[in-house]
Amino acid sequence: MNYEEFYSELQVKEKYIKDSITRQQNIFKSISRNSAKGDLKNLSKDLAAMETLISDQMVYLNNLKEFAESFDAQEYMQSGDFAKQMLSYCESMGVDVKGDFPAYEIFPYKVKIDADNQDVYK
Repeated sequence: MNYEEFYSELQVKEKYIKDSITRQQNIFKSISRNSAKGDLKNLSKDLAAMETLISDQMVYLNNLKEFAESFDAQEYMQSGDFAKQMLSYCESMGVDVKGDFPAYEIFPYKVKIDADNQDVYK
């Protein structure tokens, strides 16, 4: 999987967590209102809803963590996929690149890709 595909999927998963946090904030406001009013019936319902949301979010968060850890960054760098994407992006932006993996000249810099340490140096 290239990084762009990975990142697109990651954004969808992050949005789910963001939306869940928004729902939790709304329920928390309702919990505070019901607590202040002494509405124990709705307070109990809100607490149960919050518990369900948090439980679901923990499952989803663990799935997100597993997904993030599944991306093999070292393989991505060593296979040359990173370099291909970098060159493709440079081309689309009209940046002239000379050289071959792992050393390039991108005026005014010389850029070296260190696949073993997953770094790019200028």
